[in-house]
Amino acid sequence: MILGKTLLDEDLIEHLKYLKLFKRYDIDEKEYIDFINNLIEVCSKAIEENKQIVSLGD
Repeated sequence: MILGKTLLDEDLIEHLKYLKLFKRYDIDEKEYIDFINNLIEVCSKAIEENKQIVSLGD
């Protein structure tokens, strides 16, 4: 949860824009914010239901 909220920090988002990482990875700021909000929601639900989340991939 803390990590998810950290990823939404305004300073971090501004830094990502400064580094042009949104453009480099072809993602816009809104898409990034929506993804992080959804991630927080899924993690919160998993915690409430005492479930584990497993992530595979790169």
